[in-house]
Amino acid sequence: MESLERLNKLISYVEENLDGEIDNQTLSRIAACPLAVLQRLFVLMTGTTLIEYVRLRRLARAADDLRCGKEKVIDIAIKYGYDSSDTFGVAFKRRYGMTPTAARDANVILPDYDRISFTPSIKRIKGDVTMNQSSKILKTKWYQPHAGSDGNFHPLLDKYQGQNYAFNACMAMLMEYLGESKDYDYWFFSGVSGDCFTQVYGGDLTKWHQCLSHACFDEHLIKRVFDACGYDYTFVSPQSFSANREKYIQKVVSHIDRDLPVIVKGFNFPYSEKLIPVEEITCIVGYENGGQTLLCLPDTSATPKSFPLDTPYTLVFAEEKKKAPTLPEVYRQAIANIPLLNLASPRDGVSFGAHAFLDWAENIENGAYDDTLDDELDIWRDYGEYLCIIATNVFCPNFLNKAKELCPDIKELPAINAVIEKMHAHMNEFMGLEGGFGMDVRKLKDRELMRPVSEMIRRYARFYNELLAAFR
Repeated sequence: MESLERLNKLISYVEENLDGEIDNQTLSRIAACPLAVLQRLFVLMTGTTLIEYVRLRRLARAADDLRCGKEKVIDIAIKYGYDSSDTFGVAFKRRYGMTPTAARDANVILPDYDRISFTPSIKRIKGDVTMNQSSKILKTKWYQPHAGSDGNFHPLLDKYQGQNYAFNACMAMLMEYLGESKDYDYWFFSGVSGDCFTQVYGGDLTKWHQCLSHACFDEHLIKRVFDACGYDYTFVSPQSFSANREKYIQKVVSHIDRDLPVIVKGFNFPYSEKLIPVEEITCIVGYENGGQTLLCLPDTSATPKSFPLDTPYTLVFAEEKKKAPTLPEVYRQAIANIPLLNLASPRDGVSFGAHAFLDWAENIENGAYDDTLDDELDIWRDYGEYLCIIATNVFCPNFLNKAKELCPDIKELPAINAVIEKMHAHMNEFMGLEGGFGMDVRKLKDRELMRPVSEMIRRYARFYNELLAAFR
């Protein structure tokens, strides 16, 4: 009971200083433990971090001041620790979905975030409502839940609409929870990432290479994409995650408590009766037991699943909003990036653009699969995935049409569209060959049967060279 009394004294100190400075040494002294121990204890007991609690309580106080007082917005912003009305406005809108000025309307109802009281059963003071924040799952924003879902989510990807690239879907979901414009949708990010304009191929038959953003999931990609939508970010490599696991799990919990999903790469799931290391990109959308269990949203599922925390994951956190480029600027730059992405040098055994098609054709023609045991081959991973990229990228006019609307003066657009139409027209012919989605191991090892397939693949290499020629 003594520890609960200390924690309640700590909360009293925080509440008395929400409009001033909260000193870490004083917090540690009141709690009678090191600050790091206090922070971990606070998460375990409340399901949120102490920093996040202070942030949300300050915003709640600011909301009360806006509704009940006549102080200027800038004065309220400075009072609660913001250096300008702009940064305060961004934080306020992210929390409440409206500007501080709009919140002054007497008819507006804002969600409460009340002071915590530590008792043997932790409760909020206002209304004496029992807390249940050792677990949390985000609620959907833009879309209604699909039939048969658990009522929380729409799936990340709608494959009936040609959506197959998970990172682009994760970014669209993140924008959804940040309250951004629907201009930042799946197709926007498929163009900005370069996924819808680039073919990839990896000769390593033990790895998945789903698309450009999956093969090159690094800070260069993340910076390019987050710059396009005007947000800072934190990129955590697998090595950093392994070395600071507790720190980053707490950061995940903090973001979920702020109603923000976290992008993760490295999640694997059972596929075709065996565990294949897919290293899927998805969103963390919830946690249980104060963060001891994290929940992600795999692929086309609307039901969150737990995943082990002993794997070295890559994490991406959205941070503060900054000045975003205009949409025409983003679309113009994405089109200009097409040659750079398709002419990129091979990386970790993965080739791009026309080279990807040529490497794919050569592997078929040279019998790369002949000496591989049948049970070591996975038709989707080793063949179907690359065919899926071709089929998916014929949907890139969703991005190109918007580019034409915003930037009709981009001179390369007509030639790009003409090449895309050629690729689309040849899809039916490709599917009619033995090389369609009905591929099996026997066919893949039959070089004579696969000769028309490799010839078609080489034809697509020529299409990509025509795409590059549009920029010369």
